[in-house]
Amino acid sequence: MAPRRNVEEDDYDSDEETVSIQKMSIRIQKKLVSKMVSSNVARMLFTDRAVQFLDSLNSVLKAIFTSKESKKVIKNVIKITGKIYLLNQNNQFSNEEMASLEDFQKRFHRLFLAVISFHEVTYSYNRDYLSEKLNKLGNVLISIIDGHLSEKSKDRVRSVVFYLTNEKFLDYLYSIHGRSPEHILLAESFFTNAKNFVDADEF
Repeated sequence: MAPRRNVEEDDYDSDEETVSIQKMSIRIQKKLVSKMVSSNVARMLFTDRAVQFLDSLNSVLKAIFTSKESKKVIKNVIKITGKIYLLNQNNQFSNEEMASLEDFQKRFHRLFLAVISFHEVTYSYNRDYLSEKLNKLGNVLISIIDGHLSEKSKDRVRSVVFYLTNEKFLDYLYSIHGRSPEHILLAESFFTNAKNFVDADEF
């Protein structure tokens, strides 16, 4: 005859099983995000204004880098955003990490305001300032995901920052002289969508 199990032992095993299933579920969801990056996935994760901004960002990136590189930047943004969303939805962040995430959102908002301001006020563009703020944002984000995501995910963050702090990319947005009609159209679309994103307060 099999020995009777203690009720407390059953409860403990049940709790352990629940935790392991939750971890497995999160792991599967993160893999799905990595494999399903597309415009449809972007529309599930982002608001319409955010998607429009990403579209305009992609267009500007393609004017500077190869189509493959620009696509890589946007994919990495979507993947990281999706994984952070899943971690947050599954209550995986500590109180300290949540505070850091709120700090990241505030920094992100201030960066957008600066990006727009440099466009609206002639000759106010400061490349070093934007590079510094972008690098800081990347470091804050990496510190948040450090205990949750792989080194590959952290490299995705670094890659996005690398391209967005590129001198040619930043100068292309703010250059005043010698711009072609296409250049003007791409830059204006970028800043219009950036402003719409900020005005909607969807951070």
